[in-house]
Amino acid sequence: MKKMVFLSIFFAIHAQLPALAFDLDANTVAYWDFNTSSAYINDLSGHYLSGTLYGTIYEESAVRFNGTSSSYAVFPAIDPYLTIGTLTLQAEIKISNYPIAEGTDTLSALVGYISTAISESYGYQLRLVQHGGQCFLEFALGRTGSVSPVVCRSNLAMNLGQWYDIGAQYNGESLTVYIDGNRTGGSFYAGDLHLNNGLCYVGKEASGTVVHGFDGLVKEIAVSGSTRFLDSIINAFDVDSRTIGLWRFNELSGMLVYDSSENGYNGQLLSGVERRIGKYGRSIYASSSESYAILPKLIELENSEGFRIEAIINIPSYNSNITNPIFHIGREDDFSFTLSVGLDHQKVLGVLANNRQFGVEMVKYNLSDSFFGNWQKVGVVYLLGQIRLYINDSLVQTGTVSPIDFALNYETYIGGDTWHSSVWNLNGYIDEVKVSTYTESSAPVLLFPEDGAEIDYATALRWRNENKLIGYLFKMQVSENPNFTSFIEYGLQYDDTAITLAEIDDDRVLPILTPLFWRMRVESQIDSSDWSPISFFYISNNSKIEANKVSAAKYGFDIWPNPCSKAFSLRVSIARTGDYSAEIVNLKGELVSTLFTKKLVRGDNQIGIREILHMPSGVYLIKIHGKNVRYYRKLFIVR
Repeated sequence: MKKMVFLSIFFAIHAQLPALAFDLDANTVAYWDFNTSSAYINDLSGHYLSGTLYGTIYEESAVRFNGTSSSYAVFPAIDPYLTIGTLTLQAEIKISNYPIAEGTDTLSALVGYISTAISESYGYQLRLVQHGGQCFLEFALGRTGSVSPVVCRSNLAMNLGQWYDIGAQYNGESLTVYIDGNRTGGSFYAGDLHLNNGLCYVGKEASGTVVHGFDGLVKEIAVSGSTRFLDSIINAFDVDSRTIGLWRFNELSGMLVYDSSENGYNGQLLSGVERRIGKYGRSIYASSSESYAILPKLIELENSEGFRIEAIINIPSYNSNITNPIFHIGREDDFSFTLSVGLDHQKVLGVLANNRQFGVEMVKYNLSDSFFGNWQKVGVVYLLGQIRLYINDSLVQTGTVSPIDFALNYETYIGGDTWHSSVWNLNGYIDEVKVSTYTESSAPVLLFPEDGAEIDYATALRWRNENKLIGYLFKMQVSENPNFTSFIEYGLQYDDTAITLAEIDDDRVLPILTPLFWRMRVESQIDSSDWSPISFFYISNNSKIEANKVSAAKYGFDIWPNPCSKAFSLRVSIARTGDYSAEIVNLKGELVSTLFTKKLVRGDNQIGIREILHMPSGVYLIKIHGKNVRYYRKLFIVR
């Protein structure tokens, strides 16, 4: 079997500290500290891969390179030490000047080497590229069968005179680049790391002629034979009982698009649609009116009085001649409903509704320039003609259109439009799309205690949920003031029906024998109910109980997918920030695997679990616990 090789390059910036900035362990191939006025850079790893400086000066406890081919550092080849097929390169840098513009793109080498031969390219190179007056990070990787390396570029510009955390990673199937710990770009490449034991250069290209030199400061570089930077698998949207369809575009190849819901609305990509790196796993990219995804008719959509469409998108730039359809249902000359960016030749997010009786109707929201070139979460809620537009879960615009009358036959597209006009075509990326049924949510009904009742800390406040749909969370507030100008706030799962007073007031800050007011509502990321009618109670003067007999927090979690064969996600909702652990145990309670031990913040936390190693098929329990918090268990099936 052909061995897959992994490459990761990562640069980091730290304050001036006497300790080393990066890990120095058994996996370290080389560690170069540039905090020296000498012409030599020692290797602290023990592999004796020390290097020599040429044409540099010592400045700011770092080495300054002047951007010319005579200012650089050279080190022995690190390739022979990559015996396990992984590589990480970390460093501290600051950019002084961009490479001089000479045409569309001008490159400036940071570290590595790229060399070419007939039909081949070798090596790796992390570099800067000047494009349109701005500077971006770029990662190039040599490949067999092509003199042109495969390249990925960051979508985030970098400033002069600023220390950055920058990096790049190759994991055997994709290249990704990072700035300040955030993934900012990537591209697919399934192949081996193609090396030929070339010398490692810092500050210039190996030949000195292909690209410009680096003009700036370097403080430390660490080369590791293990991957230091790992991406977790996290999905933007989860499946719930309201989900009609969810398309994540995470397929490795092919033209089929799988629906992650149980409804099986699998789709098809047309030619011209490319698979790219997204914000959450993979995405699709299109740039013509004949390149989009076709979906089946969504029967539940037709039978619902309301629906919600959500998508993760990135439209690189605004073009007044292009309307970018995100999600479209319609039939030519009959009816249509389209969520799009650039509607009506305007810089807007909008909905266009069209039918024979009422004609064209639109609801639009003006966009700023910052919307473009970045990943955005957009959404629309339709309910009996009422329209709500959302950007990153914030309501930005409301309006009305005529009620939709679904035709007997219609098309469903992601990134396309029924009329196939050259004006209506996606010019950008779509990461995930979710379509759900929608109804207005109702506030919980407060059941106990009755108004004016005197209760102790062991008493549970109880309510009834009026909503039959999954996906909402309860929000509770308790206040000394009926206007709730200040309050204790608590978050609970949708299937909770009670919580003790001790869990709410675990710090014992509420006064004794003073009227205390409480209210509740249900919330989701896209809407919320009104607050329930206010009720009030008193805490009795003999109500103190031992704190350690009560949970410090109440929380719950969901697992998706479940059953699972490899990767899955946990969505953990907790009431108090703290340290938590998640473990897989068998039905006898024996530990099988520790998933994580980490700090979680109050509210929703989504954690991606990359894979389950060496676990046979069967039924398990996932257990989550924290300090002074009772265990919470959920059944988990591995298939």
